[in-house]
Amino acid sequence: NIFITVDNKVKIIDFGTAKFVDENERTRTNVVSEGYAPPEQYKTRTVETPSTDIYSVGATLYKAITGNSPSGSLERALEDKLPCPKKVIREVPDYIDVAIMKAMAVKNKLRFQNVDEFLSALTEPNSGIDYPEREERKRVIRRNTLVLSILTVVIFVVAAVLIVTQKRDELFDVVKKDINETETIDAYVPYESD
Repeated sequence: NIFITVDNKVKIIDFGTAKFVDENERTRTNVVSEGYAPPEQYKTRTVETPSTDIYSVGATLYKAITGNSPSGSLERALEDKLPCPKKVIREVPDYIDVAIMKAMAVKNKLRFQNVDEFLSALTEPNSGIDYPEREERKRVIRRNTLVLSILTVVIFVVAAVLIVTQKRDELFDVVKKDINETETIDAYVPYESD
């Protein structure tokens, strides 16, 4: 809830959620503002982080810029059809568009993790952030590349061990054959008097 006072000061109250705790049953009930609460606020047992409030601020900015309330985060988690602000209002700068959509990422790990990151993205056109879905694709590619690299190294090591083992066995077979075909084996060992 955002209130603007008569002297044009902004007062922010409860960032889209109120919590009611029943002391006898040890349960918590969240009352959320649909469209302004991230998925984790719908759960009764969850850890809320700064990114929880960042989602709500992003949703508020979305409404302020587009004039439309964002669809609920649970609905978006199933199928995200929320158009980015730039698709609604063409004049929205790219970096503001990306910052709002990143703040409203359905997955907590894809959102800004602190207010400084969010503020930087909103005020610096070249902050280097990307849309959540692109960032997730990049993470998947990086993870798959890492797994593929590890598998390649493992295959290389296993192949090297097999080759070395095979060569060693061949060498022992030759030595064993020579020993079996020879009646006498002479071995000379250097010997010092002490």
